[in-house]
Amino acid sequence: MLTAGKGQFLKEIKDELNDFHITHGVLNSVDFGDPQDRSRAFLIGSKIGPISMPEPVVESPRTVYYAFEGLTAATPNQEDFSKSKKGTIKRMELVPQGGNWQDLPDHLKTNSMLKGSTQSNVYKRLKWNQPSCTIVNPRKCLLTHPDEHRILSVRECARLFSIPDDFVFKGSLDSMQQQIANSTHVRMVSAVVQKVKEVILSFNALIKRRSFSLV
Repeated sequence: MLTAGKGQFLKEIKDELNDFHITHGVLNSVDFGDPQDRSRAFLIGSKIGPISMPEPVVESPRTVYYAFEGLTAATPNQEDFSKSKKGTIKRMELVPQGGNWQDLPDHLKTNSMLKGSTQSNVYKRLKWNQPSCTIVNPRKCLLTHPDEHRILSVRECARLFSIPDDFVFKGSLDSMQQQIANSTHVRMVSAVVQKVKEVILSFNALIKRRSFSLV
């Protein structure tokens, strides 16, 4: 969004909203306590003065182990995951923590893999002691549990977005997996919202002070 067309897309946004103060930047969710390594572009438009991007608040990233701690079969959506075929499980068994399809022997690679055109998160097995990779639809990319030879559950993915367990996903399994793929990171977005809130409160306080009259 920020670099498309050598910045042309961003310029068009600013031109179209020229009565707003537009600030923009790229934030990484791990810097705000989400256990997922994912960078996202943000734009904030304001008519009450510029609103800066939040500064990172976490020095030591939260890990997959931290995210999955305490999960049981009774946790909502923990049993919601795709059951893989034997051939898929055979491939999973050969991928170490932190690895992906590139760790497979050639005779188990698809034509796309042999051509080198497969995305890096396909057959990606998470590592316990690191944040997760960017979470997309776990079924489509075969995102794999650190130890078990299966695709991540809906709840495991939700934990990696810092979505609380009392937020229960509904619908078909395909729908729930796509919902999580379309999610955003709770802690990172909360930090952005807090910056916006601070500026609004400061502006409101200033307006209130200006409205005072001597009697």
